[in-house]
Amino acid sequence: ALGVAIIVMLGAAKLDQLIEMLNFNYSISLLMEYAAFLKLRFTRPDMERPYQIPLNNFWCCVFVAPAILLTVFLMLLATYTTLAFAVVVNIIGFAMFYCRSKKGTRAMGRKASKSINGSVGSGDQSRSASITQER
Repeated sequence: ALGVAIIVMLGAAKLDQLIEMLNFNYSISLLMEYAAFLKLRFTRPDMERPYQIPLNNFWCCVFVAPAILLTVFLMLLATYTTLAFAVVVNIIGFAMFYCRSKKGTRAMGRKASKSINGSVGSGDQSRSASITQER
């Protein structure tokens, strides 16, 4: 239902507004990627990576600084409509992520406790009980 509402809302906008809104949200994701790159570079330098940039931390900051500055500059050129759209969409997205992660954690906790206690089903009770006894 939320996807349909967003599509209907976007269908009422002009093409240049749609492009601006999409680019603004893409810019937000780029800034998150740059932040993650720098955070992991400083906090977990020995982490296994498929590819490492052969620069020290200072030069990595210098490396991404122009991209960050240009991205922020382009975001400052956005209209108020685009800013409002980005704020609303990102708040909804973070709320959905938070709710789904909490729901998944609770559901996983219930499944784990049921299988350990042996109350999953009649056929699984003896098997769960024997697994519990082996521990």
